[in-house]
Amino acid sequence: MNEICEWLAQQIITEFPGAKILEFWEGDRHLKHYASNKLQGIAGASEWEFTPDYVVTFQNGNDRNIAFMNFTEKTLGLTELGELHVYAKIAEPSVAIQATVNGLSKDLYALLLDTGIQQRLLGYAGDRRILVGQWDKTTGSIPEDSFFPPKGF
Repeated sequence: MNEICEWLAQQIITEFPGAKILEFWEGDRHLKHYASNKLQGIAGASEWEFTPDYVVTFQNGNDRNIAFMNFTEKTLGLTELGELHVYAKIAEPSVAIQATVNGLSKDLYALLLDTGIQQRLLGYAGDRRILVGQWDKTTGSIPEDSFFPPKGF
């Protein structure tokens, strides 16, 4: 399986002790097409006409949860972050991560420095926020100190 999917699944296990990974895969079509099998038991999934780059479903206690991760090789701009933000607003995943290999564009970085704008761009459900991190190709992970805002699911 793809190292990014595996990394995301491991993050879920780390952040939600006792969680059980049900499925993880690289997105290849709208999530609504998975609703009857991989997303069974996740509310609203049958209407989700969007495709995150990576998806993990997991059981945490009695609840079935979902996590999304989008990934870009290029510099992350507002358009790419906005895409994940819309997905997260619709589905309210337990975890939403935007990974980039080349960091943030100057414009996006400047926007995210403003606390009010940061909350609007990254917040999506109650206190849940999209985490933005720089993917390290040599380690196949996002180093903990590269998350913006600082990690704390």
